[in-house]
Amino acid sequence: MEKKNNITYDDYLELMKQELSKRTGKRAVLQKVNKNNGLVLDGLTIISEDTNISPNIYLNGFYEEFLTKGMKAVAEEVISLYEQNKPEFPFDISLITDFSRVKSLIKMKLINYEENKKLLADTPHKKILDLAVVFMVVLETEDENQFGTILIHKGFLDYWKIEVDSLYKIAQENMKNDFQTIPMENVIEAVMGKPLGKKELKEMEYKMFVLTTYRKLHGAIGMLNKELLNAFMKKYKTEKLIILPSSTHEVLLLPYDKEMIKTDLYEMVREVNEAVLEETEYLSNSVYVYNGNELKIME
Repeated sequence: MEKKNNITYDDYLELMKQELSKRTGKRAVLQKVNKNNGLVLDGLTIISEDTNISPNIYLNGFYEEFLTKGMKAVAEEVISLYEQNKPEFPFDISLITDFSRVKSLIKMKLINYEENKKLLADTPHKKILDLAVVFMVVLETEDENQFGTILIHKGFLDYWKIEVDSLYKIAQENMKNDFQTIPMENVIEAVMGKPLGKKELKEMEYKMFVLTTYRKLHGAIGMLNKELLNAFMKKYKTEKLIILPSSTHEVLLLPYDKEMIKTDLYEMVREVNEAVLEETEYLSNSVYVYNGNELKIME
């Protein structure tokens, strides 16, 4: 990698590991972490004897700050992040090995199939159109705003002796009450801090609703919840539903209108994906249609 101020990115990682170990008095470990859509990040973990889990602090975004502000400023920031996110108690590993205990914690999320083929090679999944459903264990804490997730790998299913279809049914049941639909004007008003005027409401090209979870995380999976979609269609008296993949965390629901222009819908999806999303939040460039029974890609 090209040098800046005579310190390469790889040298920076090693220096940070040594500095964090020295400052905390604990062992620091570097590891490559595979994230969504093929993104690989450099994680630093501080190993403590009083707990068997520790948060990953991703160092990629600190490199430029390291070059401009120096080691001390970045090390203090990383230690602060570690202190804020470290668990207070050791993790009970038997929770994962005992399926009767972990079953109620299994949930799922949607990711792009083609962009995640490397990840999916070792991950139980269910392919649906150009997407893949993957599964996770959600670890709750006393603070409802804080939780952790563990991606379920193939080894888990071998240990639990269950199949992917069974896992899918369990996750569906666990998530049946997780979703909310929010009118788009309410979302815009919350961002603007004031109500939309009649003119602004009239100028909205389509009536849209945001479908997500109450935590606003991993909510795109709601587009597979037929019971929810059918209830929505009945409420808004529409024979079809247009679904736009806004991100892995949410999708947009549009009651079908025969005046809708396919190219406009695809352009809306493309613009959001190119201009707004973080790389790991990208879901798809497709537009989906749900007819009350089957989900398809609009052609």
